[in-house]
Amino acid sequence: MDIVSTWAPAADNNDPAKYARDVAGWMGVSPTAALNLSDPNTMAMLMQSMARKEGYSNWNSPLAQQAAGAQVNQQNTYNIYGGNAQEIGQEVSRRQLDANARVLRNNQTGAG
Repeated sequence: MDIVSTWAPAADNNDPAKYARDVAGWMGVSPTAALNLSDPNTMAMLMQSMARKEGYSNWNSPLAQQAAGAQVNQQNTYNIYGGNAQEIGQEVSRRQLDANARVLRNNQTGAG
């Protein structure tokens, strides 16, 4: 229900409880079930069920399975010497944000 409340909030004239019931029904789970979103099959089922709820009929695309299984495995090593703990923390944060931006930029496909 947390996912649905974020995706289709009541403030936008949605009925999150009905949305959750519909999506859960198509997935074959309870609307209150805890979903393992690290499992590509679960994520693909969620994506396809939400697409169906959004009006895409019985959308079933191999791209959903592919997208659901996509992972970014990133390991960074930063060598920072000296300084105080706060400055070091800020420097690590800055470097990590830069690294994340590069990964995102390198993995984007052109729109259209």
